Amino acid sequence: FFSENCLSLILTINNAPYSAETPTTQLQFGSQDIGAKMPPKKKKGSASASKTGRKLPTTAPGPLLDSSNAKRLILIRHGESEGQAAKMQGIDRQRDSSLIDCGLTRRGAGQASKIPTMLRSIVDSIDIVFSSPLFRALETTLRGFQQLHPPVIVHYGIREIGSRIPENRVRSVEAVYRDLARLNLSKLEDFDFETLKPEVWPDSGGESLDRASRNTNISNFLKYISDVREERTIVVVCHYNVIRAVVGNVTRPENAMPIGCWLGEGGAVNLATDQREFFTPQSASAGASAGARTKGET
Repeated sequence: FFSENCLSLILTINNAPYSAETPTTQLQFGSQDIGAKMPPKKKKGSASASKTGRKLPTTAPGPLLDSSNAKRLILIRHGESEGQAAKMQGIDRQRDSSLIDCGLTRRGAGQASKIPTMLRSIVDSIDIVFSSPLFRALETTLRGFQQLHPPVIVHYGIREIGSRIPENRVRSVEAVYRDLARLNLSKLEDFDFETLKPEVWPDSGGESLDRASRNTNISNFLKYISDVREERTIVVVCHYNVIRAVVGNVTRPENAMPIGCWLGEGGAVNLATDQREFFTPQSASAGASAGARTKGET
């Protein structure tokens, strides 16, 4: 289902090609321990794979464990944001108030609009989409899923973490909804902002979370979608650091590029070994036997 350009981007492992000679470690959620080969440290000044023209891997290393309860989890980082492009525009990303909870660039909007094409082979099996409450993730969800059927629920525990920069400061639901409505795109009326809304929102928003709080929030979210929700194929539109907290640093999430994972009981996550195979219609039935690492397993 991927175009050549998409395949050249998917799962760039620390910008270095995967090798069978790289050291192996077992990875679990919230640590460097997820059942995958860890890439060697990149030498200072070395060129990235994309710049040297080397062929990038289309599979993520690491075995899958059998689990009859495995769900499909698709992680998508938002499209390119105005914050990411700030330096090119001469804008101070660290301080400029115009970037508070900013949206997508034109390029980012285009990236988001291509999500249906990248997911076209499994789109009919997608049961639900969860989105971060930050505007760039919501805009990505709106542009990427406006013509598709899955319901969208805003989950307030998967906003970006670890930075006080303006783009990570949350706003009221009313302000965000008003700005989304100005995009004049369909499906916004189907977004569920209320079901999972905290009693106090916005909260401290812009403050960075310590590692323990960060992992607790994300762990609780994963347990919620694995153990409480009944949906079998789940899309999560969120952020770079959130995705890295889920799958570890075995991959560098690209803007609006789907990353396939298996989700097991207790919120256990295993990065899909073969990303190309994961995004095929046949893999829907394979979910019954393809697994995710469960707690206590190494």
